[in-house]
Amino acid sequence: MSNPYQGVMFRVKATVLDGGAGGCRVGHRSGQTWLMQGVPPGICSFAFNAMFPAYWTLRFGGSDPAEENPDQMHVTCSGMGCGARFLIERISDEEADRLQAEAELISLDHLARSIPVGLSRRIR
Repeated sequence: MSNPYQGVMFRVKATVLDGGAGGCRVGHRSGQTWLMQGVPPGICSFAFNAMFPAYWTLRFGGSDPAEENPDQMHVTCSGMGCGARFLIERISDEEADRLQAEAELISLDHLARSIPVGLSRRIR
C-alpha cells in the first residue's frame, strides 16, 4: 500500500546545540543527533516534549516566521534546571536513512551505560 502523505510529510532531525546547565538527567551532549520518528532512543522525555511542536510543524511543511531559515526551528528544553538547546530541521531522505541505520544499532545495554542515572527499572 502506498503512503497517501508522500510529498506532504518531511523527514526531520534534532541536534543538540548546547547540553544545558547540567540539569538534564540524560546528559545530552552538543552534536548529538536523532532522526525524529517516534521517540528516538536515548532522548530525554522532557527534551522530546519541548521539541514535539517544532518537529510536527516542520514534518508537515510548516515553518516559524521568526526563524531565518524556514526549514529550521530552535527549541529549549523546559526540564527544571536543564536549558539544553536543540536545532530541529528538515533533512534529505538520504540523511534520514543514515540516521535511521545508526539508531538501529543502539541497544538497551548501550542506553543503560550512556544515561548517567540509568534506565527505568520497568524496562530492564
